[in-house]
Amino acid sequence: MIKSTLLPGVESCKVVDATRSLTIKVAPKHHRAAVQCDGNHCVVAKAFDDSNVGEFYEGVEVGITITKVKVAGKIIRYTTPVALRPYIREFDRTGKWNLPKEAEFTFTPPSPTARLGGRPSRWTKHRENTDGSGRDSMKHRASPTRRISRVREAA
Repeated sequence: MIKSTLLPGVESCKVVDATRSLTIKVAPKHHRAAVQCDGNHCVVAKAFDDSNVGEFYEGVEVGITITKVKVAGKIIRYTTPVALRPYIREFDRTGKWNLPKEAEFTFTPPSPTARLGGRPSRWTKHRENTDGSGRDSMKHRASPTRRISRVREAA
């Protein structure tokens, strides 16, 4: 089970999405001080401590898809790099970090659909209860598919 506690007093913090990218260097030395299955003390969190960003933030919680950084009374959300996700999963399962050399990873702002208050999925409006029966109106329907036209062979 992965712990999910950023810092005491997080309940009163405002959560915002990042506007700029953040690059962190992860090295094998961070593995030695890391704690397995703890998003606050994992390999990437230790890399945050060694980076030049470390002096500006109060805490970090690294997740598979979203990384949260606490800075001066607010929490900033970043997207965890896709290239880093397999290493995080493997470290949580086995405790091994198979990144042989130092590597740079860029944490980017969340995509428009992953942002807080962002636009919903395009099918959300179709799944709303429209007939007033109290059941999901799309539950027993086939999902929309793309029609493929037949291609005639040239004679």
